[in-house]
Amino acid sequence: MKILGIASGVGAEKRGAELGVWDLYYTLPEKFDIHFDTIFFSDTTKRKLNAIDNWYNLAEKTQRYITPINTDDRYLFLTGDHSNGFCVWNAMLQKYNGEMGLIWIDAHLDAHTTQSSESHNIHGMPISHLLGYGDTKVQNLNNNVLKPQNLCFIGTRDYEKAELAFLQERGVKIFFMKDITPENINNVVNDAIKHVSKNTKKFGISIDIDGFDPTEAGATGCFCPNGLPPREIIQSLKNLNNNPHFCGLEITEFDTKKDTNNQTKNVILQLIASVFSL
Repeated sequence: MKILGIASGVGAEKRGAELGVWDLYYTLPEKFDIHFDTIFFSDTTKRKLNAIDNWYNLAEKTQRYITPINTDDRYLFLTGDHSNGFCVWNAMLQKYNGEMGLIWIDAHLDAHTTQSSESHNIHGMPISHLLGYGDTKVQNLNNNVLKPQNLCFIGTRDYEKAELAFLQERGVKIFFMKDITPENINNVVNDAIKHVSKNTKKFGISIDIDGFDPTEAGATGCFCPNGLPPREIIQSLKNLNNNPHFCGLEITEFDTKKDTNNQTKNVILQLIASVFSL
């Protein structure tokens, strides 16, 4: 397993998520005796679309680092805000020549384009960029885009009409939170894995902390009630590392300053241990 961190919150409106990466940077060696292979960070004060150039630089560094590595390696990505999801999964798409699926566990769809977004927050745009839409400069890194049929969302419950229309027009599969119960979560996760593995060689999973119910994991910048129960997700992903098609897990949007009694960090540690059989 290789561990890559991106301690950057430039895609979010407020700082905070990048601190969670540094927290885990020091915690993982103590907890599991595993260490980051590398960590990229940003200290810019720019935000929203003004930070596009900085975000592009992070994506470029990530692609340059990941692409030459042996394709059999598994990855753990710990990132600040979810705009960094483009950085890591775009790099993986280049590695696997676009033959990769992706499960996006998140309260949000993150599928705005630079034109449709009213907030101009880049962390609301990674999916559109991965699919080949969005900022022209960023797309220069994207020789192999994510195919809509290889993408699946789990836990969606907070989104704008423009995002939903954008994805539905392209036939993207979405498991909305209103249709998920503790009893059917395991089936939902298995169905999602089958969906993104059908026409691909590899698949990855990106988990935004706000996908979880905030009463059980609330240390994140976007508070969104009535989310996924962490315990059931952790159990559903147990020993995923043994699946030969699995290539990586991203955990993102952890704001350690908002963590009460390490509640959210403990969920993250349990998730890592479950997926990678630690």
